[in-house]
Amino acid sequence: MDLTIQAVSGLIAATGFPEGPLVKAGPAVVDFISGIHLYAATLTALFERERTGRGRLVEVAMQEAAYATLTSQLHAYFETGTAPPRTGNASHGRVPLNVYPTKDGYVAMNIAVEEHWHNLLRAMGREDLRDDPCYVDNAARVANREATDALVAAWTRTLGKMEAFAIAKRHHIPLAPVRDVDEVMADRHMHERGMLEWIEHDEIGRIVVPTTPLRIHGADPVETVPSPKLGQHNREIYGDWLGLSAPEIAALEQDNVI
Repeated sequence: MDLTIQAVSGLIAATGFPEGPLVKAGPAVVDFISGIHLYAATLTALFERERTGRGRLVEVAMQEAAYATLTSQLHAYFETGTAPPRTGNASHGRVPLNVYPTKDGYVAMNIAVEEHWHNLLRAMGREDLRDDPCYVDNAARVANREATDALVAAWTRTLGKMEAFAIAKRHHIPLAPVRDVDEVMADRHMHERGMLEWIEHDEIGRIVVPTTPLRIHGADPVETVPSPKLGQHNREIYGDWLGLSAPEIAALEQDNVI
């Protein structure tokens, strides 16, 4: 359902380059956004029940959960009165904010405040442009978007993506390498924090699996194990929880009920 909700909620119309066809967001973003909102609604209801003894029915509409992701597009609409065009990897209101080529891939850069821009000029060795009318502030750079992006791209093309990342860290520039999924799975920091773990699976061997991004300090860690197979816990559920006898469970299995 993620694709259709992306369509009806306005996400597809806002995604892609202006000269290209409409495209959906790659990952199933609405599925997960909706689930996170439902998790919050459920916890809120449980908290209220704990305080008042009163339960609640909670619901989350996927289209409504997706609405807040259009913040930038809505801002542009209220400024102009028309639906904004697609901007690819760029922003309607900030420059430079884009994905730039490197010698071995790409980097994403998000210059949010003027301090970031000044740091970038210093990193590029172009502090002579600080007072240039074409780049003096964000409004000037938006008006000269192509020239600004070309200036930044000319610098990033001389570097590897991890080299650009290291320089950006030193100069406090919001920049990240564009990584493929295999690079993300090998992220040392995510493994050290416990978000990712290597486990042995009896059918497919050694694999990387996620745990949870929630870090609840002081809580006991939960062992990461492969997902149970179909029917693996029938005896525990039907026998221990529901009180069925072994012959009754066997009969259900014989009749293909379970």
